[in-house]
Amino acid sequence: MTKTLTTRLGRDVFELEDRMVMSTTTLTGLSALTSQTTAPRGATIATVSPRIIESVITINNPTGNTLTYYLQFGSSNWQMVTLQPGQQMVHRAAGANRLGVISFDGLAARGYQEIRYTLCSKNFVTGGREVWNRTAADGMQYNFQVNLARTGWDLMRESGINTSRNATLRAEAARSFENLGTNFEILGAKTGSSLTPGSYNCIAWSLGEVNKWIFPDVNRAGDLSYWDALYGSLGYQRMSTLDLSFQPGYQKVVVYWGANQDQFGRMIPGITHAALQESDGMWSSKTGGGYLIKHASAYQVAGQLYGQPAFVYIRPIA
Repeated sequence: MTKTLTTRLGRDVFELEDRMVMSTTTLTGLSALTSQTTAPRGATIATVSPRIIESVITINNPTGNTLTYYLQFGSSNWQMVTLQPGQQMVHRAAGANRLGVISFDGLAARGYQEIRYTLCSKNFVTGGREVWNRTAADGMQYNFQVNLARTGWDLMRESGINTSRNATLRAEAARSFENLGTNFEILGAKTGSSLTPGSYNCIAWSLGEVNKWIFPDVNRAGDLSYWDALYGSLGYQRMSTLDLSFQPGYQKVVVYWGANQDQFGRMIPGITHAALQESDGMWSSKTGGGYLIKHASAYQVAGQLYGQPAFVYIRPIA
């Protein structure tokens, strides 16, 4: 039987949301919410590869033993991997929040004594003009270790947030969020504002889109029927309570209520931001044209810029 792995906790100014990009009056799918950037006459825009979302798992073998495991991840078939002492393997699957299943022989005794776990992954965005570099530290980190009885091996997950990655960028990433603190990780590069071709923002990220900027006319940002239709087009329903808990088998998006500035400088109440719940129950946010970050609590990006978490949309995971 597959079981969820017990977690062992281990160890801006941004180009912010541009919420005045469009003046749509009808909702006809995501294309109606996508800002369009037109090049000046005679100008050309360099072609760049589209960004893709990847789910990443990293398996480490810090033991003194050669270990073999089998992993099924995303839409792939079972893969057999043998890790020598001190080696690691990075596994990637297309799409966000993919879960892996690992099987390995948990005992040194004769025969195959299977241990099977469901593994969470970590989301990353690669490609695009940013050319975000891949490293072995990208994935959700899992370490083999000798079990307590010293009769075999087990697998433990480290913290889902690696606060040491991209250390030189962290001060900039935190500058606009008074409640962010230090328990966050930078998952993706800055992409530029809505005027940057192919840039994406928080709403786009929450909808699984990383090559478009998605936000309605600022005057419609406070219309919940608009957001219900937008998220409903992807199978989400708005919950009756602000339930930020993690529910295995379901995907959640939390949207924030604050104020958006219109073209006349007026502050209009409405939805300002969205955060996507990750496969381990934490949250990720695309901060306007700035970095894609992972944070432990939905309230870490609440405050003066985005306001407060207000509504949760939920859908079953297919």
